[in-house]
Amino acid sequence: TLVSPDQARVSSEVAGKVIDVLVEIGQEVRAGQELVRLDSTELNLALERAESSLRQLEAQLGLDPSRPDQPLPDDDTIAAVRTAAANRDDARAQLVRSQELVSKGLLSKADMDTTQTRVKVTEANYQAALENVHALKATLQDRRASYDLAKKKLSIVRNMEFLLQQ
Repeated sequence: TLVSPDQARVSSEVAGKVIDVLVEIGQEVRAGQELVRLDSTELNLALERAESSLRQLEAQLGLDPSRPDQPLPDDDTIAAVRTAAANRDDARAQLVRSQELVSKGLLSKADMDTTQTRVKVTEANYQAALENVHALKATLQDRRASYDLAKKKLSIVRNMEFLLQQ
């Protein structure tokens, strides 16, 4: 048998299940020739998961998915933070009213304690909402990168398949 002195290593940017081998062992190939086809089912599912995860996060931040370059919203414009701020402000106002009633002897100490506790709880909830928004914003870049990578991998399999590279 004859063995060619010319050999090439073949690798891919994408792992996957080979569904079709388009060349035979020992067959001469040229640069850019399609060698195998991969099953894109898993990559399609990965792209759908990445997109779903990204869209959920964008919705939580009130972002329009059709405008990926839009600036991130201010913390106080996000619904969860606005709700927590409204609850905190209501609790503070109730505390002021309760203090007036206590000074007039019209409110029990137990009711006053409850009102003070509510202020503390709503302030903690507001802080937690802010921290959650900061975490969501930090996660957004990761979700966008995961989505872009899933798109790239699927594109490689759909459009280029495995091509011999020199």
